[in-house]
Amino acid sequence: MNLEGFKPVVLIAGAPYISVTQNGISFNKSCLAKMDFPSDIIFMINEEKKMIAIQKCNPEDENATAFFRKSSKKNAYVRWNNQDLLSTILNLMAWNLDEKTYKIDGQYIPEENAMIFDLNKASESDVKSKKSI
Repeated sequence: MNLEGFKPVVLIAGAPYISVTQNGISFNKSCLAKMDFPSDIIFMINEEKKMIAIQKCNPEDENATAFFRKSSKKNAYVRWNNQDLLSTILNLMAWNLDEKTYKIDGQYIPEENAMIFDLNKASESDVKSKKSI
């Protein structure tokens, strides 16, 4: 017996998710690992269903967006500070980022190499107040 046909599996603690805060949208390490740390993705939104999706792609693909660029996969995550995207999501969901942050679990679709996030199922947390010294 040999290891032909086997491939390594990256084991990451926790489920894939994104966070939506005043600082932008963050994709956690588990989300990146499930998609094999894609350098480029296509970002999609379904306004009717209030869902977003990312799909791994080639840099030459139409609508490709730079995604993961870190040389080390240790402590990996991606944060987008794109205010237009954040505003689009806030208008869609009527969220108040001054008071809450939102976490949305991802569902990985291996045959599409994509991750889908249902914004309707977001869990919310209170924004931690910053105490002045």
